[in-house]
Amino acid sequence: MSGHEPAWLMLHKLRVAMVRPSRNRLAGQVEVDEAYLGGEGNKQLVGVAVEIKDKGRGRMRMQTLTGRTSAEVKNFVQQHVEPGRTIVTDGLTSYGCLADDGYAHKPMRKSYGEGNHDPDADNLLPRVHRAISLVKRWLLGTSPGTP
Repeated sequence: MSGHEPAWLMLHKLRVAMVRPSRNRLAGQVEVDEAYLGGEGNKQLVGVAVEIKDKGRGRMRMQTLTGRTSAEVKNFVQQHVEPGRTIVTDGLTSYGCLADDGYAHKPMRKSYGEGNHDPDADNLLPRVHRAISLVKRWLLGTSPGTP
C-alpha cells in the first residue's frame, strides 16, 4: 500500500459520511446562522445548524444558500431540523417566518444601549459560531487563502 492510499481511503470515508441524504434531522434546541466560506472571489453563503446539548453541542448540518431571504432560511431549517423544535438565531428578520411552520423561534439580540438586554446575548450563538470557525480553520489548512 503506497502512502497516498490510506489518505485517499480516509477522504472517501469522510465524504460518504458527510453526504447521507437519509440522515435524521436535528432535534431539541438548534442554533442556526449563516456565514460566507471560500477564498477571494469564490465566497459562498452557507447555512449552519448545530444542536444544543447541555453546555456543549451535538450534531451539525451545513448547506449552501443562495441568499438570506425568508424562503431560503425557511427551506434550510425545514430540511435539517425537526418540526416543533426551538430555533435560536441572531436578530435577522428572515427567521421570523419559522413560527408559521410550527418552530419556536428564539432570536438573540445584543443590546447596545439602555433598555431590554438579553443576558444570553453576550455570548451570541456560541455553538454555531464555533462550528463556523472550525470549518474556516479546516479550509485554511487544506487550501491556503480560502477561509
